[in-house]
Amino acid sequence: MDLAGDENVADLFYRETGVSKGASIGLVRNVDNKTEEEYVLRGSVMIWSPGPDRQVNSKAGALDKENTDNILGWR
Repeated sequence: MDLAGDENVADLFYRETGVSKGASIGLVRNVDNKTEEEYVLRGSVMIWSPGPDRQVNSKAGALDKENTDNILGWR
């Protein structure tokens, strides 16, 4: 949830550059974060599930390997 009221939502998994950079899943780079590169959803709520295989891979892109079946509530 967007608790700051800035219409940006990020979580520990999809905010990661290695997961979301270059993936067409609706996330954008947060240019307001000057200390590190992170990706955010422009909105107020981010809901997702690891999908039928119940696995995620933080070393793979958002649309690769175990992440291909993830269910993204904002897409």
